[in-house]
Amino acid sequence: MNWGAKGSLFERQVKEFHESRGFYVIKSGGSLGVFDLIAIKKGQQAVGIQCKNRKALISVAEWNEILDVGNNSGVLPALAEKIQGTSTFLLSVIKQPREKHDKNRDGKCEMLGTFTIPKRGKCQKG
Repeated sequence: MNWGAKGSLFERQVKEFHESRGFYVIKSGGSLGVFDLIAIKKGQQAVGIQCKNRKALISVAEWNEILDVGNNSGVLPALAEKIQGTSTFLLSVIKQPREKHDKNRDGKCEMLGTFTIPKRGKCQKG
């Protein structure tokens, strides 16, 4: 399976995870926008989710663009990152811009949780 197919599969898994929690989710096909998914639910702020299914860190420019678009549109900017070699992903809300490309995200995002993607069926919180 190539990277594009793996990315699309991961996006579908994150979509199903949010749908199982009562969200209506819109998927942006072909990476044509800042967010891969928009999750909406009555009484809650809409969530814009960028899905990453690779080892590389998200670039500073991409991180800051996700934050800017979220802030300017009223959408909560979030990042779903697949943990390589596992069936687990991290879900975080981006809170502040980054200035340099490093793994230190202290205070820059809020971790919402680690979730497991079962082989078949819906996602579960890990």
